[in-house]
Amino acid sequence: MTTDLWADAVLDNAAWCDVVCRALGHTTVRQEGLWMDLDPAPPYYPNAVTTSSDDRAAQLAAIERMLAGPLPRPWTIKDGFHGRLDGRIVAVAVASRSAAGTGPVVGISNIVLGEPDGERYRGALIDAVRDAFPGLPLVGYERGEDLERMIGLGLEAVGPLRVWIMSR
Repeated sequence: MTTDLWADAVLDNAAWCDVVCRALGHTTVRQEGLWMDLDPAPPYYPNAVTTSSDDRAAQLAAIERMLAGPLPRPWTIKDGFHGRLDGRIVAVAVASRSAAGTGPVVGISNIVLGEPDGERYRGALIDAVRDAFPGLPLVGYERGEDLERMIGLGLEAVGPLRVWIMSR
């Protein structure tokens, strides 16, 4: 596993979530090794992303405080440093700079492909991003068949990601 690339991918995802949520007028914070959206997250976005492998107890305490607050449920947490589910962070060393402008990677997320022939656009999307942002890693999160398709396009799995869905 490429630890620096893994950490860059996680941080890029947190930065992208921050850009999207703040653009929607949400209140976001960074604390205790977490990025958090204090408002109901938009579809397919988390309310929290771990941004450090340090001080797991402080992260869990911050999450518990968030759970105890008035934020409507369900909401999700992306845990790229402690997770061990079947999702994987993927990367390839031929893409670019963070789409959020914060780091040495460019992230791709929320790929939605129409049927029946939408899959042909996945490769074109990857090629377009590589052309637009040459030279640095392309990162994202995939699992299952989508992970296998991205690996088939030249990306590699570099680390696990756990997504918690909180409903209480």
